[in-house]
Amino acid sequence: MKSKLAIFGSCVSMDIFRSAYNEDYKDYFELYPVQLRLSLISIMQDAIDFSEDEIRIVPDTPQHRFSTNVLRNDLRKNFLSELNEDIDYLILDLYFDLIFGVLFTDKGIISNNNWDYLNTNFFKNLKEKKEVSFNVNPYEYYVLWTNCCDKFFTYLQENYPNLKVILNKVKIIDVIKDKNGDYYVEPLYTKRLLKFNPMIDMIEQYILSNFDVIFVDLTSDVTGDENHIWGKSLVHYNHEYYHNFFNVMQKIVNGNSDKYYFEMNNKIFSKKDIPKEYMHFNCKLRKVRNSNKELDKIMVFIRNFLK
Repeated sequence: MKSKLAIFGSCVSMDIFRSAYNEDYKDYFELYPVQLRLSLISIMQDAIDFSEDEIRIVPDTPQHRFSTNVLRNDLRKNFLSELNEDIDYLILDLYFDLIFGVLFTDKGIISNNNWDYLNTNFFKNLKEKKEVSFNVNPYEYYVLWTNCCDKFFTYLQENYPNLKVILNKVKIIDVIKDKNGDYYVEPLYTKRLLKFNPMIDMIEQYILSNFDVIFVDLTSDVTGDENHIWGKSLVHYNHEYYHNFFNVMQKIVNGNSDKYYFEMNNKIFSKKDIPKEYMHFNCKLRKVRNSNKELDKIMVFIRNFLK
């Protein structure tokens, strides 16, 4: 019998289930729902009215249709409503919670998806836009994100108590394998790595410290790859990563009860419990607090929103 999976996150998780990396994945898994390029904060808000013309991106190409569907999901806030009791596992990664953040607008709260929204009439017609993100106001964003993360997991626990959540560790990488098989360091990626990896550690550790999840971290030896099906990127990993994660999924669905899976020297190991070092998030919170921002004003703004 096939296992049923939902995915919320990025290509880090979705590309595991592509035939380019795991040719026979459809023999073992059914995927639905799958929603990418969204924020947990956004999907925990009320749906926003829109017309299809407002989010249509031209010219009509497969990539633009994909982008339009991403925006449609973001505005409908329908990920949780598409879950059902038949789904066995939810694979969650936080890459877009890390790099996008959200926009407070006159129509409501949306993911700060400047990859896709900028090309739409919906975005051009917004009268007010206020960004809350790790990039602009990290402490304030953390407060808002943790609040919505709590609501997200509370909803899952109350409505789908048997659903197992798999938190997929994300890491920005700067070591890239080129098309000839040689490795080099991408300096621009190094800057992003130093800035953002501590922040994604923090929000992942928040989940690990507060909720019952399975944690998969296969990033210890991961590199980028110019031969990736989508090309070079901050989180487009080497082929072995996707093979290893698929093997982890096979272990999980076949009854392995371990909570922590990791990789060393391209071999997979597991433990019954998640190591405590992954759960020390409070000290890192202080490190990202930006005292130069108008913290009090922004916090009042967020508190008023949360009422």
